Formats: sequence, C-alpha cells, structure tokens
Amino acid sequence: MTEKEKGMEGYEDGLGARYRIAIVDDEYLVRKSLRKMLEEMDLPLSCVGDYSDGGEFTQALEAGVKVELVLTDAVMPHMDGVALTRWLQEKRPGVKVIFFSGHSEYDLLREALKHNAFDYILKPVDRKNLYAVLKKAIAVLEEEKRQEKKDIRQFLTANELLIAGYMKGGIPWHESLDMGNLPYCLVHVRWDTDTLSVQAKNQLQEEGKNLLAQVGFVSVLEDKSGGKDGFVFLVFGAESEAWREGLESAVRQVEASVAGLFPEADKSAMIGVSGIFTETEKLPLAYEQTLRAMKKEETVYPESSQSQMLSQVLSYIRQNYRETLTLQDISEKYNYNYAYLSRVFKQETGTPFIQYLTALRIEKAKELLRTDKTVKISEICDQVGFLDQNYFSRIFKKTVGMTPQSYRVNHESGE
Repeated sequence: MTEKEKGMEGYEDGLGARYRIAIVDDEYLVRKSLRKMLEEMDLPLSCVGDYSDGGEFTQALEAGVKVELVLTDAVMPHMDGVALTRWLQEKRPGVKVIFFSGHSEYDLLREALKHNAFDYILKPVDRKNLYAVLKKAIAVLEEEKRQEKKDIRQFLTANELLIAGYMKGGIPWHESLDMGNLPYCLVHVRWDTDTLSVQAKNQLQEEGKNLLAQVGFVSVLEDKSGGKDGFVFLVFGAESEAWREGLESAVRQVEASVAGLFPEADKSAMIGVSGIFTETEKLPLAYEQTLRAMKKEETVYPESSQSQMLSQVLSYIRQNYRETLTLQDISEKYNYNYAYLSRVFKQETGTPFIQYLTALRIEKAKELLRTDKTVKISEICDQVGFLDQNYFSRIFKKTVGMTPQSYRVNHESGE
C-alpha cells in the first residue's frame, strides 16, 4: 500500500468521498504553491478550483460549485477573507474555512474566528502546519458525517411507518419527517403476493440490503399494496459521480439476486430505481419514479427503443450543452429510468455521461477559438457551458495538451 493509500484509510466509507477544497488568494503564485502542496498530501482532498478573491469564489458557489473546505487569504480586493467567512457562515454554514494571514493582520484573524472560521495558519504557509490543520478539519467533517448517519439511522428506526406512509401518499408532509440533506435513492422490488416463501423473502431483504450497503447506508421499508409484496431500499450516499456509478453496479447485483430467487416462469418480479434526491419532500416523487420504471422494465427495452432513446438524449445534449446538464435531469425530462439510461449511455457511447459532455464542450471551445479571434476566452468558457474559467483552462489543457490561448495562437500561425 502506498503512502497516499494509507492516508486514505479511515476516511472513506459507504457515505464517503474525497472532500472538495477551494483556494482563495489574490496572488497567483501563492495559489499555485498551495495547489501543489495539496496534490502531494496523502489526504482525501480534491481541489475544485482557485480564485483571486472572495467575490469570484462566491459567484462560483452560487453557480453550482460545491466545497467542504476553503483555504483563504485575509487581505484581498473586492471581498476579503473576513467578508468571505461571514458570507459562508450565512450561506454555507457547513463549510470549514481555514484562514492564512500575517502577524500584522491579527485583527482580521480575530474577526474571522468570531464568524466561525475553523482555524488559521500564519504566513508564509508551512507544509507541515497546513497538513496538520487539514487533517484536523477532515477528522471533524468525518465525525459530523458519522453523527449525521447515526441520526438518520435513529430517525428512520423511530419513524419508519410515518416515512413509508408519506412516501406512498398516505399522510401529508410535515417538517418532523425531514431526513436531512444527504443524497438518497430508492431501489424498489415488487412481486405477486404469496410468490415467495417467508425464507426466500427474508433472503431477498438481507441480500438486497447487503449489496446496496456497499455504496451507502440502507434502510428497508416494507411495501404491500395492490396484490403485491415488496421492499423499498432507501439508500443514502455521497453527492458524486463515483457514488452514482457504484449504485448502478450494486443495483445490477440486486437484479441478479432477484432473478435467482424467482423461477424462470415467474415474471411477476420487477425492480424500479428512482433518481437521486436530497429533499425528503421529494420522497413520493421518488416512489412514483420507481413504479414508472417497473412498467418500462417489465420487459427489457428492445434494441430499437434503446436506439431511439439514446438518439433523443444525444440530440438534447448537443442542443443544450451550454446549460447546466445532468443525466438525472434528462432522464426526468423524458421520463426514462435513470439507472437504465446511464447504463445504455455508457454502453453505446463508450464513455460515462459527464466525460461525453465535457468532451463535447471542449470540441465546441476549439471551434470557437479557431473561427472567432475577437471573442474572449472567458466568453468562450461561458458559451460552451463551463462555470469557472480556471477550471475550463485546466480541463482544456488536460484534454488538448495546451492552454486555450496557446491553441488559438498555434492555429493563427497555421501550426
């Protein structure tokens, strides 16, 4: 096991993911140095971007960028570190802010700590000090996550019947039913009543729960209605593409388990998977999605239907790549089952949705760089659907092998 792998131990569980961190400083060389330090640390961190001041960073957050940690300088133009900390306390209270400042900026530091900055580091930033503070912040985030997971377990145990009743439309919404903001998904298995023995039913519940527990915390709600028996597996996870892919893999294993329990002649067993939600109020919608998914997947989609579905989705992506797009939103727009659409998309295009969308946006950016010499790179970034110019430039360089500006210059010179 490498040192980096050792550093990851204990940080990731079914709900876990790499923690997203942003750097905010008006000096480019400082941002570059901090990025390099982060990349070399054996900590589960992913830098989502670096920003020249608090104003630029808050705009990115409002545009959809998400973080758990922020490294910010004290003194910056437009919005300094204290103003940023105050803004985060009000708008993103869960974010941990780590301040770095000079000895002469003690008043700013004290003000930031008053507004719940997590910790501070004196300039110049020392690698060991930064590592220690980040490790402490990650430990706090992990403990908060464990507590949230524990709270959800206790809440669901105490309110299982109420949650199931609300999910199926039997009782109205009330704030006391709120499960928090962890992403969740429903995996719904149904079959004709009396098809399974008690032993087989218990086996299905246990196997389904264990398989889905590979990717998150699972609660099982029993579902009996309309001459059907069933289980609704309520799966909580992390907001990431990796979790979505892990969930899809676990669902396929559940499908195999269900197929093994039912005789081939018995076609009553059906599985429906919802989209991914964070609001408890959307639970009835998630439940309805599983029922609609079952109706579509009673028989496997014929190849012609798969082709038509993919053609429709690809056409929509090409027309709307400039907008904020997710495969879940597209699946809901056309009333497709998300898990099935994701599987077919990757199978037919050879790449996951997010990689396909990114590649398309880069190709459109290259076209604009070649054909329109007057448009600014920041405008091209907006026109092709990237929310942050720094991120756009990094992805462009990683994909094309040079920066957008270099690509434009090379094309102008005929290279």
